[in-house]
Amino acid sequence: MRFSSFLTDVTHDEEEININATTVEELIEKLVAKYGNDFEGRLINKNTGKVHGYMGILVNGKTVLHTRPSALKMQLKDNDEIFIVPALHGGKSLVYLRWQERAKLKI
Repeated sequence: MRFSSFLTDVTHDEEEININATTVEELIEKLVAKYGNDFEGRLINKNTGKVHGYMGILVNGKTVLHTRPSALKMQLKDNDEIFIVPALHGGKSLVYLRWQERAKLKI
């Protein structure tokens, strides 16, 4: 799993980690447990308990629509590549576009 630079200050400069989770929801729970309140505040809206709308979660280069409850129940496999990145208003962030490009090239 990889993090964008938007999160590395709350992941203690870790940009990539291995973590075992069977669903997107479990992954988020484990990340919050590992990185604490600062990470949770960046990813989760305190008022709704849901992932911020400006955060993107990609699994194997495809966006998980975390605004749908069923998306958090999405099953993960051992070799899935997960990336958490903020989206910019008015379009996609450069990091997001580069990740999609890499996923298409299977680098």
